[in-house]
Amino acid sequence: MKTTYDFIDSNKRKTIFLIALFPLSLAVMTYASLFVFLYINGSTGQSQNQISVVSVLQNINIYFLYIFAVIIVLSSIWTLISFYSGHNFILSLVNSRQADQTTDKEIIRLVENIAITAGLPMPQVYIMDTPALNAFATGRNPENAYVVLTTGIIEKLEKSELEGVIAHEMSHIGNSDTKLMMIIILVIGFFTLAGSLLMRVSVRGRGGKNKGALIFLIAGLILYIYGTLIAPIIRLAVSRRREYQADAGAALITRNPQGLISALKKISSNPRVESFDGKEIMSAMCIESPLKEGINIFDSLHGLFSTHPPVADRIKALEQMDGISAD
Repeated sequence: MKTTYDFIDSNKRKTIFLIALFPLSLAVMTYASLFVFLYINGSTGQSQNQISVVSVLQNINIYFLYIFAVIIVLSSIWTLISFYSGHNFILSLVNSRQADQTTDKEIIRLVENIAITAGLPMPQVYIMDTPALNAFATGRNPENAYVVLTTGIIEKLEKSELEGVIAHEMSHIGNSDTKLMMIIILVIGFFTLAGSLLMRVSVRGRGGKNKGALIFLIAGLILYIYGTLIAPIIRLAVSRRREYQADAGAALITRNPQGLISALKKISSNPRVESFDGKEIMSAMCIESPLKEGINIFDSLHGLFSTHPPVADRIKALEQMDGISAD
């Protein structure tokens, strides 16, 4: 039978592979987009009749270096900004408030106890005033971490269940998931925003009539398409793996998988948080998706495209770790 450590080690290896797909897929998409663009529109100094695969490949590397350099520089600058101030942006977007040392002292003490058990620094505690049952953690490292709980989850969960939820979030902090997800969320936002801006700049530069405008146009298209289609798919897989790993970590911290199992059952009944409406890319941070499920022909594929694995699967994994029959 697999142990908690086996689950954690397995998920870490799989997550490293998934994260490597971000720069790799961006490079492949950039190169492929350039090839298609140059093949259709022609390389520098060539007529339509002179265009061939070989001629395009001979010219593509120069464009690739220019455009990929622009993308890397811009995304690196944004990543640095996200790393140091992204948590403030996230906390303000969901209308959370810092826990009061007097009125919220019990929940602060509970978070402190779990932090000590996990061997991590005490994170700052924030609260979202909503009856929904949900929670998330953010921050660039364990020394600058934030645990956010809804008033609903604080009021409706038993102590052992709350310990499981907090331990889940502390596991995210200890595994550097908070840093990873914060950067992923803000960088995906950067891709779509920067893509739109670069395309607007290229239009003002008279489209493809000069080399600079052409580079901005192609870079903008690549960033926008990547941010809206490809990066979110990778994010889904990364966040799913991280949830399984955090569940395993919580079981290890509390030595009580049943507490988190019971909490997940209650949370699944009312996880929606209105503050996350229109902020789909941030939903992956929460212990369960805070978004309202749509009713359409794609509902049967909900488990495939959700940022979180199905609660039933998470409970099954926790039961296996607790030695309970999967039946």
